[in-house]
Amino acid sequence: MPSNSGIVFNSIANTLKDTEYTILQYENTSGYPQALAEIGGTGTSRAEWEIFINGQQVARRRTSTTEINLVYSFNRIQFNDGDILTLKLIHYQDETQDFSADLRYIVVV
Repeated sequence: MPSNSGIVFNSIANTLKDTEYTILQYENTSGYPQALAEIGGTGTSRAEWEIFINGQQVARRRTSTTEINLVYSFNRIQFNDGDILTLKLIHYQDETQDFSADLRYIVVV
């Protein structure tokens, strides 16, 4: 059995206004079901963050001008071996912006 948890991290720079970007993508290749535990994200601007499993949107959160950090805990959104989890974002500021994100998952046994 693999480690019972993990973290995936990525960042993206110079994102343009009104353009959707994939900031993070993770494929479960563990041979075991996994559950999304938490998404963390931050950037130089507010943004809309969308989470997909195999192309199906499972959650969407927005940060605001007063709170640009995103920390969202999940009640065990499960994804199976071979499933692909994708985190996308879009911002609405005129200048280019930079973002980073991390995904924490646990193995379901």
